[in-house]
Amino acid sequence: MFEKVLKFVIKVSFIRKKFILFAAFFVTAGFYGCDVCDLGESKDKDANDIFFSAVSLNGSVPGIYAVSPDGTNLREIIKDGILYSGTSLNKTLIFLREKVNVDTVICTVKTNGDSLFIDNTISKKYNLIEMPVISPDGKNFTIYVGGGKLFKIENMFFGQEATFNFYEGTEPSFSPDGNYLAFYERNGLLGPILIKVVRTDFPKTVVYERSFERLLNPMQGNATIDWSDDSRFLTYAVNDTDATTDIIYIKEIGGNSDKELKISGIGAKMPSLSPDKTKVVFASRDGNIWVRTIDDGKYKNMTEETDTTIEYNLYPQWINDGKEIFYTKYYRDDTGRFSGTLEIVSYPSKRRMVLSNGVLRGYKMRIKA
Repeated sequence: MFEKVLKFVIKVSFIRKKFILFAAFFVTAGFYGCDVCDLGESKDKDANDIFFSAVSLNGSVPGIYAVSPDGTNLREIIKDGILYSGTSLNKTLIFLREKVNVDTVICTVKTNGDSLFIDNTISKKYNLIEMPVISPDGKNFTIYVGGGKLFKIENMFFGQEATFNFYEGTEPSFSPDGNYLAFYERNGLLGPILIKVVRTDFPKTVVYERSFERLLNPMQGNATIDWSDDSRFLTYAVNDTDATTDIIYIKEIGGNSDKELKISGIGAKMPSLSPDKTKVVFASRDGNIWVRTIDDGKYKNMTEETDTTIEYNLYPQWINDGKEIFYTKYYRDDTGRFSGTLEIVSYPSKRRMVLSNGVLRGYKMRIKA
């Protein structure tokens, strides 16, 4: 059992010509030497935890960590791994181990660090493996192998092509019930953009499809697709015919309760529907994280960055209780892969906290709706 060092830090930092006041709890064991840690977390205790890949202080190899929304219980799950999706319902993570001049391998591990599994079959089958995304039931995952080829792998063995026209710079997304897989397609440089929802068990069965001329105006980061916790609603963003406007679509799969939210000027990317389905959070071209209420169309700037030539924020997600939003801050002059800062902000008070530095990006714990 490691020795925990708990510190309450309140400090003013001069960062990139800005003063930032923050208060945060730091458990330093995860970053200063901890083998695989099991803190005996319960389902209720860790329901809002955030998982992320980061390079630790004075380290060079990225590991996988978890932290509670209040900044406590920061812990190392595995020493060597890069995360591209959240957990499954049975608290399993899928991740990559990437080595120079060595084949990339796919691994799985429980969120408490137990049951590490290193795959050799799938890893040796493809020359390139990127972005593994696990389904909530833990039975399937997707991998991108280049050349527009997105595969769905079942039980770490059986592979089916999901699409041969996967749109690079976007991310696939399983529905929380595990029944559906959503992704973007693009057939050639001049072809239209498609968003598709297919059955996970038989990806050739399309349950929703829509075509667009353009995806989004130029923005940093990948285009993401979000699901409501009950798997009813799909949330995504595309560019309107008016180049200055983006549209957030909230599509009811198998129903007609659809919403189209036009976001003018600031643009919208990476939308995420709140657990109560009354709000949507998104990243904008002005570098901020915004929340829009669906019924009355009111906006709230959650980050209020004023000099976005220096910094910008991406990948906002609601924690499971809907009280806070976590996201990753990046600096435009820092091109390092693990250069982000994981932050969290409460809604609606906008109280912000830094959770970790040296981060790629964060993902939430998956829980049953």
